[in-house]
Amino acid sequence: MKTKLALFGGIAAIITVGSILAAQAQSAALTVSCAGAVTGNQVTWSATTAGGNAPIALLWSGDSTVGGQTSTSFVSTYTTNGTYTAGIEATDASSSVATSTCAAIVSSNVPPATTSTLNVVVSVNNTQGGAATPSAFTVSVSGANASPSSFAGSSTGTAVVVSGGATYSVSASSVANYSMSTSGNCAGPITAGTADACTVTETFVPPSNGTTTLPRVNPASLQIGPNGAFISRGMTVTSVSANSFQAQVWGITYTINWSGNVFPQFLLRGGDNTTSTTNPSQQLHVGDEVGVAGRVSASNPLVVTAEIVRDYSIKMPRKDFHFDRGLGNGFGLFKGPDDHGNGDNASNTGNGTSTPPAPDWGSRINDLFNQLRNLQNLFNGGHGGDNGGHGNGNGH
Repeated sequence: MKTKLALFGGIAAIITVGSILAAQAQSAALTVSCAGAVTGNQVTWSATTAGGNAPIALLWSGDSTVGGQTSTSFVSTYTTNGTYTAGIEATDASSSVATSTCAAIVSSNVPPATTSTLNVVVSVNNTQGGAATPSAFTVSVSGANASPSSFAGSSTGTAVVVSGGATYSVSASSVANYSMSTSGNCAGPITAGTADACTVTETFVPPSNGTTTLPRVNPASLQIGPNGAFISRGMTVTSVSANSFQAQVWGITYTINWSGNVFPQFLLRGGDNTTSTTNPSQQLHVGDEVGVAGRVSASNPLVVTAEIVRDYSIKMPRKDFHFDRGLGNGFGLFKGPDDHGNGDNASNTGNGTSTPPAPDWGSRINDLFNQLRNLQNLFNGGHGGDNGGHGNGNGH
């Protein structure tokens, strides 16, 4: 009996130990968690388990880059920005199951281009006078969701974003005496994702201030002396620049120059002349009839340095310039057939209109002597007595 009891006791002891080992083998409950780490447009999915009985199997669920994965960690690549969710299921050797979900946000993808860029430049041409700058013009871009749609002009350009493929148009505000023209891509559309440019050119057109172009009065004439003395009437202005203009006579185009602030004496058809600080280029218009006295360039026979310029096409100053009544009033070299006297009579108001003097023969003789004296001064002083080019003055 003792042996049996001993064996029974041994068995009991063995059973007790087995129970303890079994209890120790049953670990904590199975758990699982997951996470998504974002790098650019890629997500690294990873899972972590705890508890349960090994081995533990994993199964992922989610989008096509996630569903069916069984590894602890893997990488998904996404081409569209958004929030992506993954599920993880863990099953241990005792068939215990644990689940979890996790999410990741992708925001680094660049969407396809839907807009274009238009660089709008404003260029101002003030060669005929004027002082406006590009910022004086307000540019408008209409259509195509333009941004900005209105802005001050700039010589370096303003970048405007417009919807790709949409129609737009560029315009500018009106400023007195300026005429607008455009070049480049100033009317859309532009292909999405590309860039283009539009240039708005504002050109100053001198106002007439009530003056009208008068009929031509002189037949074309041209005389050039051996020392370069130049006299021409009936010339037609073909272009005007800041310190010069071009005029044509007998089919020949001459460039008439002056330099710096040293201007030629500028005479009007009616006899008045400008002050010495008035720039003739601000009075001349293309198409004007002019007379020019000066000297031909020794290096270029088609370039003349002007000493006197008379505009037969105006009788009063353009653009509100003020004129004096000094040397040259009534100077006969460039007078037209409708001029009267020397412009010094009381009836001459100085506004470009003259009326004949009273029928006083003494006054008329004095006027004639004054004109001859001015003519003599011009040839003796202005042209150095160039008898080869101008004779003794009787030819003019």
